[in-house]
Amino acid sequence: MKKLGGTLFFAIHFFFFISTLQSLATQAPNTFTIGETFAGEELHYELDFWLFKGFAEVVLSFSKSNDKGRYLITLRGKTKGPLSYALRHREDFYTAVVEEIEDGKKLRTLYYEENIKIGSKIRRNIYIFDHAKSTWIEKSFKNGLQRKEKNSPIPPATDYNDFLTAAYNFRYGVYGSVTRGRNYYVPVFPRKGITHYEVKVAPHEFFRSPNERVFFVEVKVDPEIINSPHGVIEGYLSDGLYPIEGLIRDVVFFGDIRGRLTKRVKID
Repeated sequence: MKKLGGTLFFAIHFFFFISTLQSLATQAPNTFTIGETFAGEELHYELDFWLFKGFAEVVLSFSKSNDKGRYLITLRGKTKGPLSYALRHREDFYTAVVEEIEDGKKLRTLYYEENIKIGSKIRRNIYIFDHAKSTWIEKSFKNGLQRKEKNSPIPPATDYNDFLTAAYNFRYGVYGSVTRGRNYYVPVFPRKGITHYEVKVAPHEFFRSPNERVFFVEVKVDPEIINSPHGVIEGYLSDGLYPIEGLIRDVVFFGDIRGRLTKRVKID
């Protein structure tokens, strides 16, 4: 069940990526900064597994910070219902403090934190990025006790962001507009040998009903991360590039896991 929990919340990471594709194919030039574009947005998700519909819920949000040009991105996820007991009432909370750079056309991570609670156990990872000194610090905690601290250089001309920040950059068009048949390499700071997500947009349309045209998107990751032999997460998008669902196939011991966007709101 521990592996299942990790896989489920990585599925949410992916689903956030495919949700960011919305309307980019026909997007006009941005007249607002990246922070102004997304401030106040919330995305709500649910996950399904076998007969357990909506056994996990997740909310992602983008909000203004007290400091000008800085913003806060959060992802909160928790299990619910009968399966929550088997997963020991898992809760995930991810936070990124970001700043605008390049005249407001791009985000850069300053601070990123992960908190994962499984039963009474809590894991916490902190990442601090000092771009002026080209260094970053990684700290790991377990049940309140620090287990590791590591200082590493940031190579020149390297884009070191967490997955949340990278997703908003992707959505804004930092890595290019989204078109059919194109592949994208979205950079993130290195973890488990991964330095980017590979996103593929299928070159042709998919038809799932007589009146619904959809795009098909794949994200390639390390198979170990999602506990699937394929290392591929896929998703369907509507003709307007609105996310319909996400899927990880053949998760070891569990089979297919699905995610779906339930609500998208803008808070003034």
